[in-house]
Amino acid sequence: MNSFSDPDHLWNRVEVPFDDETRQLPSEAFESVAERVDSHAVVGAKGDVLLLDDGSHGWTLLAFPVEHGKDWLAVARQETGSLLDTSVVLEKVEFVRCIEFQSADEDDGRTTMHNVVFRVSVSDDEVIGEIQKQEDRVLSWFAGVPEEQEGDVADDIRQFVEN
Repeated sequence: MNSFSDPDHLWNRVEVPFDDETRQLPSEAFESVAERVDSHAVVGAKGDVLLLDDGSHGWTLLAFPVEHGKDWLAVARQETGSLLDTSVVLEKVEFVRCIEFQSADEDDGRTTMHNVVFRVSVSDDEVIGEIQKQEDRVLSWFAGVPEEQEGDVADDIRQFVEN
């Protein structure tokens, strides 16, 4: 897999599903979203899936912010390896979710968020099955989608537990 700094470069690759969506927001909501929306490198493993509870979103796939111009593969590999304290192999890009947020007042602009979801394998079998607490985050392996999750988050998890 080749490094990339712009997820849009994956747009025309047949093997990478690309979910593209536009959400129009009222002007006052757009400002708030534009200030706090980040693009993320998201990782999951087939079979039982490792999920993170950071205390605010419930159980989700691991996700790491990627700053504009950074190498998405390097961020995913380094952050996942650091979090798990083991090396990981990025096998492929499962899919890309691109959401463009637009202000209802066109003069207020637009901002785009990418979530690039990678399939990874963990090289250290001892990591599997362990519940880990790190700072305010809890990691655990799940055999299915947690009951409280729905929408895009549940769909993302489902990609790894049902395939």
